[in-house]
Amino acid sequence: MIGSLALMPEIRKIARSLQGLFAGNRIVTDIAPASFTLKRTVLRKVIVGVLFLSVLLIAAVLGLVWAALSASLPTLDGNFEVVGLGAPVEAERDSPGVPTIPGENRKDVAYATGLVHAQEVCAAIGQATRQYDAAVAALEAGTGKE
Repeated sequence: MIGSLALMPEIRKIARSLQGLFAGNRIVTDIAPASFTLKRTVLRKVIVGVLFLSVLLIAAVLGLVWAALSASLPTLDGNFEVVGLGAPVEAERDSPGVPTIPGENRKDVAYATGLVHAQEVCAAIGQATRQYDAAVAALEAGTGKE
C-alpha cells in the first residue's frame, strides 16, 4: 500500500497527459528525467559550437583567397616610392585606362613608362593563364581525363 501511494503523483501526471490528448490539447510532458534534458542541452551546445567554428573557418579561408587574388592584380591607384628617380613622376589613367605619364626629365618618364607597361603585361599574362587553365579544365572535363 505504501508503494502505491508513492506512485500516485506520477500516475496523476500521466492521467493529465492522456486527458489533454483526448481533449485535443497539447500534451505537456514533464515526466522526462533530468539526465535526458542535460544531455540534450550539452548536445545543443556542441552543435552550436561546431557550427560557429565552421563559419569562422569558412570566413578565414575566404579572406585568404581574397587576399591572394587581390595581390595578383596590378596596382592602379596609389604611390610608389622608387629609388633612383631624379624627380617625381605621375602616371595618370583616363576613363578607358590609357596612361599619361608627365615628368621633368626623359629618364624618369622612361622608368615610369616601363613600370606601367610591366603592370599591364603582368595583368594580361595572368588573365591569359586563367583563360588557358579554364579551357584545359573544360577539355579535360569533356573527355573524362584527370
